[in-house]
Amino acid sequence: MVNKAILIGRLGNDAVQKDVTGKTVTSFSLATSETYKDKKGEVVDAATWHNITHWGALDASLFKKGTLVCVEGKINNRSYLDKDGIKKYISEIIANKLTLVSANYTPSEPSNAHPRRTASDSINERQQDSSKQQQHDGHDDLPF
Repeated sequence: MVNKAILIGRLGNDAVQKDVTGKTVTSFSLATSETYKDKKGEVVDAATWHNITHWGALDASLFKKGTLVCVEGKINNRSYLDKDGIKKYISEIIANKLTLVSANYTPSEPSNAHPRRTASDSINERQQDSSKQQQHDGHDDLPF
């Protein structure tokens, strides 16, 4: 059986770290979105909010509100008693891998004000640099 979740979305708040029984736990909310047409044929943008928990060391300063991240982990459902003794239920993603996809952004800025760089951009640039170095035959194009 498989319990695996992969989400790509934006942090709804800065990550918060706590020490729980000697281990560091980081938590934040993550918004994912989808676009679909309703029964009237109108385009609807819908957001779904997810509770994310990561156990272990993590540089929480990188995980700020608005940051685009990829979260891989498992779905966990649990219950707890609130301060009034009422049983509450929560669904969360227990993350075992977090990948920064892009840095923070300001929604009021034009979308092209700060071009987003992804991990694949860096890989492509490295591959291009590597192929340029391989093409170099050792002769400089200098006139002297």
